[in-house]
Parts: sequence; C-alpha cells; structure tokens
Amino acid sequence: MSRRPYRPPQGRRPPPGREGRLKPIEQDPLAEYGLPSKGEKRLLSHRVQESYYTLIVSRYLAFCADAGDSDTLQKQFARHAMAEATSATATKTRSSPPPLKAHARSEPGSAPNNPAGSAADAGAARAPLGLHRNADANAKAAAELDAILSALRKLREGIIASRRRDHFSTQVFLFSARAGILAGAYETYHPSLAYLVRRHVEEQIQQQRQLSQGKEEQEKQQQQQQQQQKKKKEDKRQQQQQRQEQERQQEEAEQQEAEPNHLRRSRSWSGSSNTRFTAANPITEPSPTTTAATTDTAPNNNNNSSSSSSSSTPSDSDLTPLELTEILTYLILDTSCRQSNLLQAYSLLHRHRGRLRAPDLHLASATLRALATDNWVAFRRLLARHADGYQARLMALADQRVTAHVLKAVGRAYLSLPSGVVEEWTGRGWGELVGEFGVGWELGGDGKVTIRKIGGKTA
Repeated sequence: MSRRPYRPPQGRRPPPGREGRLKPIEQDPLAEYGLPSKGEKRLLSHRVQESYYTLIVSRYLAFCADAGDSDTLQKQFARHAMAEATSATATKTRSSPPPLKAHARSEPGSAPNNPAGSAADAGAARAPLGLHRNADANAKAAAELDAILSALRKLREGIIASRRRDHFSTQVFLFSARAGILAGAYETYHPSLAYLVRRHVEEQIQQQRQLSQGKEEQEKQQQQQQQQQKKKKEDKRQQQQQRQEQERQQEEAEQQEAEPNHLRRSRSWSGSSNTRFTAANPITEPSPTTTAATTDTAPNNNNNSSSSSSSSTPSDSDLTPLELTEILTYLILDTSCRQSNLLQAYSLLHRHRGRLRAPDLHLASATLRALATDNWVAFRRLLARHADGYQARLMALADQRVTAHVLKAVGRAYLSLPSGVVEEWTGRGWGELVGEFGVGWELGGDGKVTIRKIGGKTA
C-alpha cells in the first residue's frame, strides 16, 4: 500500500519539521511580470509601472557599469546588434535561396591565392582558445541585455493597455527607443518611435481641430449675440418713441384744456400748432445711430481679445522640440537604412520638415540623397563626421548594402587596386571582406589586389 505524501490543511501553517523542505525559487525581478497582451493585469497599475521602470533603469545602469569602459560597452552593444542581424538574415535565408555573389570574380577551376585570408582562418581557428575566458562574461551580458529589452516591452504594453498619456509614458518610450537603437533591436525601438510620432501628431491635429471648431463656434455666438443686442435695442427704441409720443399727446391735451376759449379760437383761425421740436440735440443728446454703433463695437473688441488669447495658448504636448526632432530623425534613418524604403522615408521627411532642426534636416536629407544616388563617398563622410552615436547606429544598418554596392562597382570598373584603397572605400578590412562578403580577389604580397585577369595576365 503506497503511502500518500503529507499535505498540510489549507489555510494552516505546516508543522515545524516540514516547512523548510522546499527551497525558494530564485526568480529574476524583471521576469516576475508577464506580458499584458497575454493576460498580465498587474502592470496596468500606475504605481507598479513606475516601480518596474525604476528597476529597469537600475539594471541598465548596472549593465553599463559592469562593462568597465566605453569601448567594452560599445563592443557588447555591437555584439548584440550583430547577433540580432544574424538571426534576421537566418530567418530570411530559410525562406529564400542564397543570392549569387556577383562581385566575387575569379577564374574557373583556380583556387584564390589569398595568404592573408588563410592567416585569418588560422587565427579564427585559434581564437576560441584565447576567448574562452570571456565567453561566459559575454553570454551573461547578452542575457542581461535581453532581459532588459524584454522588460521594456512588457512595460510598454502595460502603458498602452492602461491608456496612460503623461510625462512618465513619454520618458519610458524615449528610453526604450534609445536603448533599442544602441542594442540594434529594431523590435524595441521601432514601435517606440512610431508610437511617439503618431501620438504627438494626433494630439497636434486634434488641438488644431479643436481650436478651429472653437473659433467657428465663437464667431457664431458673436453673431447671434450681436443680432440679439440689435433686436433688443430696436425694441427699446420703439418703446421709448411710443412713450414719448403718448406723453406729448397728454401734454397737448392738458394745455388745450387749460387755455382760454379766445386763445383756442385764435389758434384754430390762424392754423398754427404748438408742436415741439423733438429732434435729438447733437451736443447734449447722442443720436440713436451713434449709440448703437458704439455699443455694437464694444463686444467685438472683447471677443477679438478673447479669440486672440485662446489662439495663443500653448499646446499640452509632453514632447519638447528637441525630443520631437530626435525621434523624427531616428524614424527617417531607420526607414531608409534598415527598411530600404526610400519612398516612405522621403514622405516622412517632407511631412515633418517644419519640425526638424537644421542639423538633423541636413543629415536626413543628405543621407537619403546618398542612398538614392548610391554615393558611398558621401555616405561614409556623413557617417564619420555628422552623425552622433544613435544616428550612427541606425546608419550602420545600411553599411552592408553600401559595401556590397562598392564591391560590385569596383569589380566592374577596375582590374587591380591597392588593398588600402579597397579597404578605405568599403570601410572594412581585407579579412572582413573575405569572410562576410566572400570576395574571391587575389591579394599579392606587395599589397595589390588583382580583381580580374585578361588573357591569363594580370592587368
């Protein structure tokens, strides 16, 4: 007979001898919450969101401090970005066959004579032995960065699900965009950039519509008020005239009764009448037209002042002009460099041209022009001189495409070139060109690269 395991009654504490048998689960605080899109409800609370964001920022700062110096930190970000790019290209190659290497030209049946490439292969074979000590540290840093980016996604989903639009939500999406750009994770920074731009533009459009509707309603109300005031003044003037006419008739009747008979007979004989001059005195009494004009112009001045004050009220957007031009520049560079969608990038540039500062506008327009015309010299110059850290990360996403175009152009136009010129134009070393792009050109001992041969002779 099998013995059942002891289970303490529900709602009671277990006996003293059995309470320490199970070890507590060591769980990462960032992994405590799930995705709100999968049913997590705790991240909908504003207080939980703020505490979770504080934890994310502290872990990110600890990750940056563990790197030691800026060079090591940049290498860790570049390693993570390379891993992201490798995984993306791997998923593409599963669905499509590998492209042909048009830039690699060599004679059929002959193996490329590449002593530098063989030395690089030998060094790559010996590299794992030397890097074995740092493999665990690199893997730990990559796991920590992945946990931070995953936590940022959970927090973004919680903010959107709770419909929170304030300064805190703006800072969260800005931090997510910047961290994602440095890590090369487009699934982190692209939704953040698109959300910020869409929210800001929608708020501005809504505010403009509200202002225009408010102006139209104010104008209608002003017209109605003016018509009502005119009608009231006209009615009042008519009543006053009727009252004056009645008073005049009463006075005339009283005077006729008080006059003697002979005066009454003489007036009837002469035909004269004792009518009074009832016209308004231009000096002492204002005319009704002038009073109406003065009273009509007074409310117009008040309404104009109120409309001007309402139109000059600032917008309630949380994004500052610097933050807005920053995210717009990032979005344009991502659309052109990573997505290779120049049409949409030009559309974004012309739509938001008035919101960009002069340096960012020059960088975005020059980058689009260089990519559209395949001008790799201008692209390298912009990348080296005018782009900051975040912008350089986004522009580097088009570096592989630009390098492939340079290799194709060189392969079609030249027979031989010095290796230094090839490395300068491509921005990569000879070993990287051989390993990443499969260049089959021959590198001689004198540092000259043989691209093509005519009739078995080197040109």
